[in-house]
Amino acid sequence: MRRPPAALAATLTAALLASCGADPQRALPRPPAPLEAPVAGAPAAPTRPAPPPAPTLELPTTIAPTAYALRLELDAAAETYQGAIAIDVAITAPSDFVWLHAQGLELRVAELVEGGRATPITRVPTSAGDYVGFDLGRTVAPGAYVLRFEFGGGASARDYDGLFRQQVGDHWYLFSQFEAISARQAFPCFDEPRHKVPWKVTLVSPAGQRAFGNGAQVAERTLADGRVEVELAETPPIPSYLVAVAVGPFDVVDGGVVGQNRVPSRVLTPAGRAADAATAVAAMPRIVEALERYFDMPLPFDKLDSVVIPRFFGAMENPGLITYAEGILLAPPDQADEPFRRGLISIAGHELAHQWFGNYVTLAWWDDIWLNESFATWMAEKVAVELEPTWDAAASAVEQTSRAMAADARLDARPLHREIASADDIGGGFDAISYAKGGAVLTMFERWIGPDAFRDGVRAYMKAHARGSATSADFVAALAAASSPEVAARFHAYLEQPGVPVVEVALACDGARPAAVLSQRRLVGFGETVPDEMWPVRACVRTPSGKGSSVTCGELSGPTARLELPGKACPGWIAGNAEGGYYRVRYADGLLAGLGKHVARLPLAERLAVAADVRGLLRAGQADADDALALAAALLATGDAHDLGAGVSLIRATEQLIADELLPAWRRWVSRTLGKRAAKAPLAPPRGESPAAGEARTELLELVGLVARDAKVTARVRKAADAWLADAKAAPPDDLALILALAARGGDAALFDTMLARARTAESRTRVALLRALGYFADPALIARAHGVLSSNEFDRFEAGAIIQAQLDSPDGARAANAYLRTNWDTIMAGMPPMVGPFILRFSEALCDAGSRADVEAFFTPRVDQMSDGAQTLAEVLAEIDGCIARRAALGAGVAKVIGAR
Repeated sequence: MRRPPAALAATLTAALLASCGADPQRALPRPPAPLEAPVAGAPAAPTRPAPPPAPTLELPTTIAPTAYALRLELDAAAETYQGAIAIDVAITAPSDFVWLHAQGLELRVAELVEGGRATPITRVPTSAGDYVGFDLGRTVAPGAYVLRFEFGGGASARDYDGLFRQQVGDHWYLFSQFEAISARQAFPCFDEPRHKVPWKVTLVSPAGQRAFGNGAQVAERTLADGRVEVELAETPPIPSYLVAVAVGPFDVVDGGVVGQNRVPSRVLTPAGRAADAATAVAAMPRIVEALERYFDMPLPFDKLDSVVIPRFFGAMENPGLITYAEGILLAPPDQADEPFRRGLISIAGHELAHQWFGNYVTLAWWDDIWLNESFATWMAEKVAVELEPTWDAAASAVEQTSRAMAADARLDARPLHREIASADDIGGGFDAISYAKGGAVLTMFERWIGPDAFRDGVRAYMKAHARGSATSADFVAALAAASSPEVAARFHAYLEQPGVPVVEVALACDGARPAAVLSQRRLVGFGETVPDEMWPVRACVRTPSGKGSSVTCGELSGPTARLELPGKACPGWIAGNAEGGYYRVRYADGLLAGLGKHVARLPLAERLAVAADVRGLLRAGQADADDALALAAALLATGDAHDLGAGVSLIRATEQLIADELLPAWRRWVSRTLGKRAAKAPLAPPRGESPAAGEARTELLELVGLVARDAKVTARVRKAADAWLADAKAAPPDDLALILALAARGGDAALFDTMLARARTAESRTRVALLRALGYFADPALIARAHGVLSSNEFDRFEAGAIIQAQLDSPDGARAANAYLRTNWDTIMAGMPPMVGPFILRFSEALCDAGSRADVEAFFTPRVDQMSDGAQTLAEVLAEIDGCIARRAALGAGVAKVIGAR
């Protein structure tokens, strides 16, 4: 780190004094004192006790912050910055040392202030990693004190955590991302969620750059050197991970006021992009109002700024300054289609739900990451259903649950409430278990205890822990108090125990009344074994009743249970999950085939769940391929768009079960089965097409054209692609990405050249569609050329990454893509944040042969230390490849038999 010139240090000190007014405890002294020794001329210090070892996970509890005053001097175009922080602390036991967090910072001044008197404190040699200790110079009695630091740091142009910068055209922008434990990279602090206190932030930036933070601006001053100092209102109590800043030449789009308290709302965009924020501006008030209705309380913060980050991993819920990746919030008005609006409402709903659940009431420690993320995921779905009732809520819920179950079916799956033994465990907690499984479990318990009781429990929890912190136990206790005591034990079973229960359904018609005979076990991958594990399962089955159907529910708390069914006759069919419980259903011999004949009689969510169960059991090697394909045929016959999509997904799931040498036969079978239907499918959305019909049409064309490589489909699409590519002034057609991808699958070098040339002049969204299409060319020479485009750095690396994503959609492409990534690993990672490493490693999950597995293990084993949670990620990737190889060996023959390949 570069030290600032003396004049800048003096300016920093004087400015902090001015900003802190008459508070002597927060005034910084001049000149700065060194950290490693007491001020020259001071009396010799008495013999001091030996410093303790650095903490390894949590800070000591005897010294805690009660308030912060933070000043940052930020220039978005500069690699470094300066800062000062005053931390009011409460010391609750006699103390000789203080520990806090600071990572990669140059600490220049460190002081303890008591009663207006500042004394230097000395950094202890046992400081290690991001834990920094200071010798207080004496035994300090319990009481109120201030810790003060001056520091310098760096703002990366590569990373996405701490303070980081991005360039757009000629302009630089600076942003923050502190969740989970990156505030310590920006300033010294007690970087743990349990430390939830007010923050007073002052920002200094060059003229022409605007500065924003969590609080509303209360004052602005121009300093003698021309820079602008912005003073922000003190925040309500928040933890360090929710502190946020943004600096740059933003366009500020006024969104009016939102919610019961008429909170001002704005969208901050890169310069020149204000017009693209119109859809986001219109959505924010509706989302806030829906959330206020559910929580029965107004938005708990006094401003709502939504900040666009050009290249970002997603979004972050910082109170008063929520950050979003550009593609979530911005779209030209003519491109703000329904998929864009659905994504916007879903993600903004998630981040805004956090303003209550996460920001107003905060998790006490990172073992309850699920408590933040699951609830926001669940609440976002509820908001979307309320605001857009025509959207496919049922399909979305089934998809979300399936994603959770796929992660939860791993033998090494972690529970929702998980032990945190290291910093890597914190980062690893932001996964499909915490988000999707938690959301599915909340949905199940809402149905179990009733939506009114569930909502009452949520509201009681919010009131009991207002502006504070809480735990899983607190949340579950609130639900139990609002419903019934036994809810607590049931809920904790899903919190503390990993895994997905499989409920096997059989019919017993040998008594006076028919019965569903249920048994449960844990879902694991093919060939894996685990001890017997039980869950309290509320199992509901649907059976025919006259022209309709009836639902019978009961509790399966042990290995088996028997549910007596209505009527005296043995039912002609039975569906095993009529209320969306968190379990897979496996049907005893013949029952799935019988259900398939009557599948159209099931409600939509249950039809989709039946298909999802079979897909999930195929992944675990616990379903027969012929049963899966028979169900697919039954779904395809109903004529419903949702069923078409579900049937197509089932057929596509069998691709990975086929050995490479049988893939041509499988592709011919797909063309015979679905080719005529795909030939009639429009290439552009017909007028009035429903979202479900659009998704099913797209999935059908992708399966037949991209996966099965049907020559008739690709030839038809090639004409549409050529017509658009020949006219540089033509507007992009609807479904451009699909059209280009389908044309590319059977394309030649001339088409590759045309697409590449067009990508060089296209606007962002069209450019990404063209680059993605380059990844679908099947000719090995063109696959290699696509990798050359990646290596050239001619395009933004994040946009060009669409090439690799496309190649993962076919076995040959996946092998080539992974070989390219391994060959160029060092070059790729040199230009990427370290957090990207595990995502790239997960691309190897598309592989399914022993040779590729050996290559992955040999290459990444010595590199796992380069990645956060690298060892765990590699173990999961290898387990996924092993599972694929085992499934192919066990089930491939069944697929081959159905398609007539053997």
